[in-house]
Amino acid sequence: MKRVVDLIVSASWVVPVQPAGVLHNHAVAVNNSRIVDLLPIQECSEKYEGKESHHLEGHALIPGMINAHTHTGMNLLKGYADDYPLSTCIANE
Repeated sequence: MKRVVDLIVSASWVVPVQPAGVLHNHAVAVNNSRIVDLLPIQECSEKYEGKESHHLEGHALIPGMINAHTHTGMNLLKGYADDYPLSTCIANE
């Protein structure tokens, strides 16, 4: 019997954090907003049924990646006049 999960996303290439490397034609099974499995597409279709499924042909999928994009310079201004509307801050400078 197949396990029902919330989401299955498969792609031509999957680049996980662990194990390192590029996996070809793999799928990620997600349930309750957590990755529960990473396995070849064929095995995934035998083991899981997704309430929602997406296949990303010709795409790379990076499961679990956290966007660490920051504007480093803006860190210096954290908390500076954060209790004033922007127009007030600009008018006082």
